[in-house]
Amino acid sequence: MGLETATYISGLNPSNPVHATDPVSQGDDHLRLIKATLLNTFPNITGAMTASHTELNLLDGVTGKTGTGNLVLSASPTFTGTVTAAAITASGTITGNLFSGSGASLTNISPSAGIANGTLASGVKVNNANWSGTDLAIANGGTGASTAADARTNLGLGSLATLSSINNSNWSGTDLAIANGGTGASTAADARSNLGLGTMATRNVTVSTSDPTGGSNNDIWFKREA
Repeated sequence: MGLETATYISGLNPSNPVHATDPVSQGDDHLRLIKATLLNTFPNITGAMTASHTELNLLDGVTGKTGTGNLVLSASPTFTGTVTAAAITASGTITGNLFSGSGASLTNISPSAGIANGTLASGVKVNNANWSGTDLAIANGGTGASTAADARTNLGLGSLATLSSINNSNWSGTDLAIANGGTGASTAADARSNLGLGTMATRNVTVSTSDPTGGSNNDIWFKREA
């Protein structure tokens, strides 16, 4: 007799009924068994199933759901194209070419969360508290350093960069040219010469209603009427 006992589809024997030995009158028993196993296997299907075999195969690896209804995958799934979700919760590594969104689409991201090879969404803020990467290179808008001194060195800044003012003790360059607002000299005599001044430039000139008194040779005294 080729009639097995089964509760679910997996218990059916594809070899039954046996054509050579099973009577035709037993055919209704096989039909009832098939219908019973189908109903037991799919107890909650009460309407038409429109999913294709390809769509159903996308659920391969799903082991259950959380209390909020999110699917839990038993292994590392691979998605192609665009994945749209209101929330994605993961305890391992999320790897992608691009992460995007608005508001707080990606939240609570830390180095241990393992988001790699992607661009953080606009809703994620990276600041001093959660930065743990290497120093950002100058080519990428950083300084390539984690100290102020190293940053100045990498940017090619000299000692003047940290000064608030420049005075005689800081000056070590060549004499500032006249064309740049200087005298082109480092002595008073050379400065007068470069500026085209004559000997009168160093003489003392007095204008008074009194007669000349005191002074030094070559001084000039102009007496005017009171």
